Amino acid sequence: MKIIYKEPYRNLKESEIEGNSKKYLDAIQSIIGGDFDYLLLPHNIKVLRPVDDKNDKLEPNVIVGKNLVLGNVVFVGCDEEENFTPLS
Repeated sequence: MKIIYKEPYRNLKESEIEGNSKKYLDAIQSIIGGDFDYLLLPHNIKVLRPVDDKNDKLEPNVIVGKNLVLGNVVFVGCDEEENFTPLS
């Protein structure tokens, strides 16, 4: 599955995650640094972000709508039921 991720103060990076949904979740948690939730963007894109993005130790990263997102983020596609899909 093709994803794009961004770390604070760095450029976007593209990556490919192979395997089943458990491997996807493990890889995403590894990039984000733990549990995550998401913001939904137009065109069926999710921005996955740390659950605790109010944590003082996380650096500012991106602005999504009116939200300043802290920490590492991952961009993935999603279907109508909001399941992860590859970005195209």
